[in-house]
Amino acid sequence: MNIGDHQTIEKNGVLLNLSDIEKDCWQELMKGCMQTRHPFHQPAFASSNNCSPEIRTVVLRKVVPTQKQLYFHTDCRSRKYNEIKNFPQVSCLFYDFNARLQIRVNAIASLHCDDGDADEAWKMTGLNSRKTYMIAQAPSTISHIPTSGLEEKFISKDPSQEESEAGRKNFCLIKCLVKSIDWLWLNSKGHKRAVFTYENTDLADANWIIP
Repeated sequence: MNIGDHQTIEKNGVLLNLSDIEKDCWQELMKGCMQTRHPFHQPAFASSNNCSPEIRTVVLRKVVPTQKQLYFHTDCRSRKYNEIKNFPQVSCLFYDFNARLQIRVNAIASLHCDDGDADEAWKMTGLNSRKTYMIAQAPSTISHIPTSGLEEKFISKDPSQEESEAGRKNFCLIKCLVKSIDWLWLNSKGHKRAVFTYENTDLADANWIIP
């Protein structure tokens, strides 16, 4: 494994080596999960439908650094679900405008609809989010009118806990096992970039690369 920890950069008055940067990536991802106003809370998520890439904004629901996993939610009737089912290789793009920091993640996604992990994720999902899974028609269904698909009574209020259970059958947890992180810091004195690769849950390689 090539880890050039003897080489450092100065970022905001602090000297950082590759190990520091890799740890900071996971710390920032954790912040993105826990802080709704953090720039990393809503990354771009890319999958493939075998004809072209598909990209959309998602919510980062959970980060497990020890397992190198990122969690997201989706509707099991969505195109995203079928894309991941057929092509589990996905990418996520995180960008912090103020920090001028970009993190790109490549991962292998797995779908969890009927297991304990999905049950636990559903329990942690708020009523306002649950009601999006109660919509009768599948996401991307053509409509003759502009509509959220929600029943009229749920447009201005959340369902009860009992009512929200109707959406459980459509709920899916996406687990992404991170295979690589591409870190880029934009700087007027010269951009800096590093790439980290993983085998299972272990850091396998880390390198400085030309931006």
